Amino acid sequence: MAIQGKIQPGLLGRINEWRVLRTIQRHGALSRAELARATAITAPTASKAVEALIRDGWLVEVDDPDVRRGRPAKKLRLPAEEAQVLGVVVDWPECRLVVGGLDGNLRSEVRFETPKTYPELLATARHWAQTQLARPGVRTHGLCVALPGLIDYTEQRCLLSPNVHITDGQTPSKDLHAALGIECVIIHEGHALCLAERHARSAQGLDDFAVLDLSTGVGLPVVVRGQHFTGHRGLAGELGHITVNPTGRRCGCGNLGCLETEISDPALLQALGASTLEEAVARYNAGETDAIDARLDYLAIGIAAAIHLFNPPTLFLNSRLLSGCPTLLAKLQKQLKVRTLRPALDDCEILLAQGDKSQGVIAGIIEHLTSARLPTSLQELHRLDPELAS
Repeated sequence: MAIQGKIQPGLLGRINEWRVLRTIQRHGALSRAELARATAITAPTASKAVEALIRDGWLVEVDDPDVRRGRPAKKLRLPAEEAQVLGVVVDWPECRLVVGGLDGNLRSEVRFETPKTYPELLATARHWAQTQLARPGVRTHGLCVALPGLIDYTEQRCLLSPNVHITDGQTPSKDLHAALGIECVIIHEGHALCLAERHARSAQGLDDFAVLDLSTGVGLPVVVRGQHFTGHRGLAGELGHITVNPTGRRCGCGNLGCLETEISDPALLQALGASTLEEAVARYNAGETDAIDARLDYLAIGIAAAIHLFNPPTLFLNSRLLSGCPTLLAKLQKQLKVRTLRPALDDCEILLAQGDKSQGVIAGIIEHLTSARLPTSLQELHRLDPELAS
């Protein structure tokens, strides 16, 4: 896709800043000369972009520890301690408050019981964020809120959250922006998990993959050609609300027998009668397997549906129960051969997820702030053609 017409110097400068930042995010610390070569930008132009990013707190220049003789060499890297981003993971039965560096690494995480009302949730997040903003010598660049349910990205609004109804109709990113005065954005928890897999390197370089999230409800975020598949209004991926047992348990959405009432981690805990995941894993591995194995076919049906609908080359399973029970995973793989068309199954690598929502919410705000350095018109073009701004 070509861009016609003359690009104004100010816009070109923003594009160069984006290219420099993206290059260091992908390759790690680089010297100015290495950066100019990697971006194919002239050295003076690259240095101008570097100075702007240093001024904005996105890069720091430090001595290269590998050079021991002669004039000390300098490397440009993302700030680890000098700057921070914040994340709020809204979930059930507990939420998380996360601090991360611009390098994407987590610094701290606080967990608390999910409040009974939205004002309580907002107050808790606001108070915590204000303490982070008050840290001396540390610049806070933004905050991301990860939510389950149906998210309208245009309005930054949660339309419906079957597992966390206190957020129905609410706009937490807008509300926190008004209270804190920093950039705030909302992200679907499934999209956050996709970003987490890339940060964990398990999905690095993959343009097409899916994550079956079983941790609270059941969601199926999908990445196609490097972009989140969102559907018409951003509401795609709610695999957990397909009815599989019409006379089954009532779901948080109001329906009976949704897939997530049968195969989510909380549903399997309830079937076993365990109070914690740790207890469930211990009991299953000790041989108490009947209650969960009885639901195994539902899980195979859910995975088969994901494979048949999207034909992903890689499918990540986000489930602490599956991660802790190797024999359960082996039984599942056997059942998948019954429920899935063989060519589609043979073409899909099924792996346990390595990332989590805390990593994803930090990656979400970094991705948003990085993209925001591009002119708005190029953000849209880049969404349609990822190679355009590479």
